[in-house]
Amino acid sequence: MNKVNTELSKENPEAHDLSGLETVGIPFTDTAKMSMRDVNVFYADKQAIFDVSLDIGQNEVLAMIGPSGCGKSTFLRCLNRMNDTIDICSVQGSLKLEGQDIYDPKLDVVPLRARVGMVFQKPNPFPKSIYDNVAYGPRIHGLVNRRTDLDEIVETSLQKAGLWKEVRDRLHSPGTGLSGGQQQRLCIARTIAVSPEVILMDEPCSALDPIATAKIEELIAELSENFTIAIVTHSMQQAARVSHRTAYFHLGKLVEVNETEKVFTNPDHKLTEAYITGRFG
Repeated sequence: MNKVNTELSKENPEAHDLSGLETVGIPFTDTAKMSMRDVNVFYADKQAIFDVSLDIGQNEVLAMIGPSGCGKSTFLRCLNRMNDTIDICSVQGSLKLEGQDIYDPKLDVVPLRARVGMVFQKPNPFPKSIYDNVAYGPRIHGLVNRRTDLDEIVETSLQKAGLWKEVRDRLHSPGTGLSGGQQQRLCIARTIAVSPEVILMDEPCSALDPIATAKIEELIAELSENFTIAIVTHSMQQAARVSHRTAYFHLGKLVEVNETEKVFTNPDHKLTEAYITGRFG
C-alpha cells in the first residue's frame, strides 16, 4: 500500500497533512468475523471517521489505540450500532457481521447487540442483585424456560468472568456493592450470559487499579478462546499485552494495522512511530 506522508514533522506531528492517506500494514484477514469497508461517521456536519476499512478476525483480540479524540471509540460504537442512540450521528459504508449487513434497515438491533456485546469504560451494573444482573439478558431474550437452566447460565458466566468464587455465597447481594474491578467483571459476565459472538470493550480498565486491571487482562486472554474481541485502550502497554493485532487511529483515519509486536517495535508508518514513542498523544 502507498505509504504517504512518511516525512513527519518532529516539531508538530498533529499538524501533519493526512489527505490521501491509505492504511498501511494488514487491515484485512482471511478469518474475518466482522468486516468494515469505507466507513465514514458524521456528527451533524462534522466528520469523525474517514474511509476506515478493517477486518476483525475470528477469536482475535484487536486493540485500537490513538490520541484522545482520534475516533477509536466512535468507530467501536459503530460495530453494534450504539451510535444509533445519538440523533446527530450518521454512519456510511459497509459494516458486516459474518457477511450480514448490520445497518440493514430491516435488522433488529436488539438481537444484534446480543451478538455483539459491549463493556463500557465505567462499570455499570444494574441496581439489582449479582444474580439478576447476569440473568437479565437471558430473561429478556427468552433464552431459558427453567430456573435450573438460568442458574447454570449465571454460574457459567460468572466463572468465565473469573468472579464465581468471589460471589457465589452472595449472589443475591446488590451488584453495586462490589468493588470497581469486581463490578467490571460482573458487567463482562452480564455480556457473555447471552452468548455473544463479539465483545467490544471501550477502555474497560481505565477506572480500575493495577491489580483489577491485571485480572481483566488475564480474562481477555481467556475469553479470546471463545469470543472475538475488539478493545479500545489508551494504554499502549495494555494493547501490547492483550492483543493479537493493533490498529492505530489518528484524526479519524486508520493509519496502520499490524501484528501487535510489529506495531510496537517496527511500525510501518511514521505517525504510528511518533505516537508510540511519546512524541505526541
